[in-house]
Amino acid sequence: MRNLILLATALTLSFGLASCGGGGGSGSVGLNSSSGTGTTSTAETKTINGGVYSSYVANAEVCLEDPNGNVLTDSNGDQLCSTTHSDGVFQLQLPADFSLSNDDLVGLYVKTSDGSTIKIAEAPVSQLEVNGTADTLAITPLSIAENDQNLADTIGALIHALGGDTTGDADVVDLSNVEISNLEAVNQNGQSQPILLNGNTSLEDLLKEKEHIILQVYQEQLGQTYQVTINPNNTSAPVSVNFNGALAKVSYNCQAHQEEIEEHLKALEALASGNTSEYLQAKTVAALLSLKNFLSHLSSSPFASSVSDTDKQTIQDLINTTIPSLINEVNENGLNSDSLSGINNLISQLNTLISDLQSVNFRPPMFAIHLEKTVSLLESIEENAENSQSSQNQQTTSESSTGTASETNQTSNGTSSPSQTVQTTSTSTSSNGTSSETSNTSSSSENTTGTSSSATVQTSSEGGNTAAGS
Repeated sequence: MRNLILLATALTLSFGLASCGGGGGSGSVGLNSSSGTGTTSTAETKTINGGVYSSYVANAEVCLEDPNGNVLTDSNGDQLCSTTHSDGVFQLQLPADFSLSNDDLVGLYVKTSDGSTIKIAEAPVSQLEVNGTADTLAITPLSIAENDQNLADTIGALIHALGGDTTGDADVVDLSNVEISNLEAVNQNGQSQPILLNGNTSLEDLLKEKEHIILQVYQEQLGQTYQVTINPNNTSAPVSVNFNGALAKVSYNCQAHQEEIEEHLKALEALASGNTSEYLQAKTVAALLSLKNFLSHLSSSPFASSVSDTDKQTIQDLINTTIPSLINEVNENGLNSDSLSGINNLISQLNTLISDLQSVNFRPPMFAIHLEKTVSLLESIEENAENSQSSQNQQTTSESSTGTASETNQTSNGTSSPSQTVQTTSTSTSSNGTSSETSNTSSSSENTTGTSSSATVQTSSEGGNTAAGS
């Protein structure tokens, strides 16, 4: 069981997305080596794929728990936990004979600098299954809240607020480099007192109890402390953020993110089945949908007056034309040369916008930081798609080459043919990404059958490589 401590410690968290959301972070994200299943088994372990979505939530800790909320361990006593990557995806390494029950829970934790953790929320496995399989788990505000729309919106807004997002629409919510220096509950008389979280109590539990909570959060990327207020009884603004005296309501609405959520789930299913192209395609569309929402909030921000007329027009063009057209292109034709070129152009426009926002000291600066994380995510998608296409082209070339050699070496009626020497060279990609050449020479009067070499498809994210399907 994890001890939840008085919030006077440093959070170092990075969150990933689930059903209603958007994220960022580091680490390798790739397709596992299984085919058609979410579980990869070895002699000792198996892997369960999952995702945390409230936009992409990066570097959050996910742990399996028993029905009483105690974190499960393997035979060595190691807790069954994982950390989300930049696209919200996590992979739980479990004992090969381990079997999840619908009564088991998945807890969502925030890491602290002293190694302790604070539980944000938990949800039963039955609420998290994608298409009825416990091998693929999607953690979203709605699944955490067990379909309670109001609670889900509050949980989603809290996740964004912890990441310094004042809109609730940032497509990448990075909870790393965060410290919660204080947590207090406010009573009916307006008096506050520190909260000590004991046992398996979570922030979600406090929200269900309609507790009025105030958190002091230090965000290293901002270099400042800000206040997050959660008041479930305030139906118009249950979650708000105060940056330097400027109060901002954090609005998160799962229904408004439904289309984006569906793309996240498609990506998660494709990841579990080993389908590289569908995984990247759905991941791209989800990111673009979330980016469009975030830019809409940026344009309507009370601080938008500092944005130049040129940048305002650029933002409107991105919202109304560029991004919708790019989404249609990806949906209809996948990640081909045209759509990848469109992504590249979008990245260029976003970089220019980021530079302009920074030059006018746009407040709060997290707008520019969130856009930087979006650029990093799109660059990762672009790189992975290009690597995947290259691997597929190599595989096609290899199969074509060996197939031609096979035809050349066979006679039409199976009788002996004049003695001849046939040399073929095929290129394949090994699982570590290196290329090798194999030259086969045969001299025979009998039929010769060529053997096709297989190419291994790889995807990588921020320096990590994972082989997928050979």
